[in-house]
Amino acid sequence: MRAASNPGTGTTTTGQTIEVVINTPVDGLAPGSTLVTGKVSIGLLGTNLNVVYVIDVSGSTSSGAATSGAGDCNGDGAVNSDDDINRNGRPGQVIDCEIAGVLALNNALKARPGAEVGAVAFASTARALDVNPGAGQQDFTTPGADNDADGVPDLETVVRALRSGGGTNFDAALSSMNQVFSGQPASQKRVGVFLSDGAGRLTTGSGSPLADAVNAGIVVNTVAVGTGSAGCLPGSGLRTIADMTGGTCTDIQDPSQLPAALANLGGGAAPGLQKVQISVNGGAPIDATFDSLGNFQATVTGIIVGANRIVVTATTDDASTATADVTVNALAVGGVPVARSLPSVRGVLLSKVGRQSSSAGRASSAKTVAGELPVTGRSFSVLLWSGLLLILAGGAMVVLTSRRRAADLTASAELQPVDCATTNRRTENILLIAALGGGLVAHRYSRR
Repeated sequence: MRAASNPGTGTTTTGQTIEVVINTPVDGLAPGSTLVTGKVSIGLLGTNLNVVYVIDVSGSTSSGAATSGAGDCNGDGAVNSDDDINRNGRPGQVIDCEIAGVLALNNALKARPGAEVGAVAFASTARALDVNPGAGQQDFTTPGADNDADGVPDLETVVRALRSGGGTNFDAALSSMNQVFSGQPASQKRVGVFLSDGAGRLTTGSGSPLADAVNAGIVVNTVAVGTGSAGCLPGSGLRTIADMTGGTCTDIQDPSQLPAALANLGGGAAPGLQKVQISVNGGAPIDATFDSLGNFQATVTGIIVGANRIVVTATTDDASTATADVTVNALAVGGVPVARSLPSVRGVLLSKVGRQSSSAGRASSAKTVAGELPVTGRSFSVLLWSGLLLILAGGAMVVLTSRRRAADLTASAELQPVDCATTNRRTENILLIAALGGGLVAHRYSRR
């Protein structure tokens, strides 16, 4: 299957990404009708995925509203004890707003079937957080898991305990994230959500943690937090990470907006899917059926032998759209691919004669004859063997005639001169008859 634009994406009026993926059909289908299947996801992350929150806990994240714009991290309109998300006695710090944003995204992911989440905290160094109270290091859990039955999701308990301190090392953060993802199935989508309020150490060459993330197919969406961050300008560390991994870089100047922004990233307030339509080779679209997870299917007609363009368009409740299209090749009935006919033997021979001739009319005649129906493998074999047999028969007749003539001369004991001219004419006549017979066979089968 040659993908023209698959997956295809669009954006809703609330800033979320609509993703359309066509799964089938693939090359080699039969002409006529076929089943088209795929999936529509709304929100940057999609479904059936693993998400790792990569959280900057460097010393600068301890700053508050005066230097970073942080403060009202829970969005209730006031900076108070409710904004002390990590319960360190200092409400409204950047780290509080980062944690609030992660919790908002995690809450949105509870509605994403198959989603699993993990977390990495980084400063000068980085470490994977143990997100399950069970025995041993547990790198992943489900967004709403509460294995200790305390009424609080396990992921929330872990990230609320984070504290600030140290430098900023993006390489260490990416390396730890890669390690966490390495234990998860490669078949599932892997997404990093990378938050930082500054600029950190980052290398990009071969063998770097960023290059390893790219090679592993990990998409990293970065978030620049606060007025002190390097932002998402070209060349900044966060923009580079996002661009190289196929993610997005979002600049949040006001850390108190993180919860809303990250909830939107996960699709918590996404418009619903209204319809999915499919068209084939520019024909009228038909409606596909789809389930609550966005899986769609429809049987379409109009598949022809050769290349076919299939277009799928998803429309959300706010009239936003996203389109994916693929080109697939159908085979002729019996699984025989479309191929150019072999030229006829007669046409090839006459074409060569035409090319060698200086006469334009003769060349034109050869080109016309070359367009005749091709000789099949069977008829060509019959033609070849028939011609050979006729020639052999003619040769045998020449030999027999010569021997008989010699015997007659010996028996008569007459020393009469042999008429060579007469003998040669007889031989020529026999060969001519053989050639004419071969020509008739060739003419008959070249007309089939």
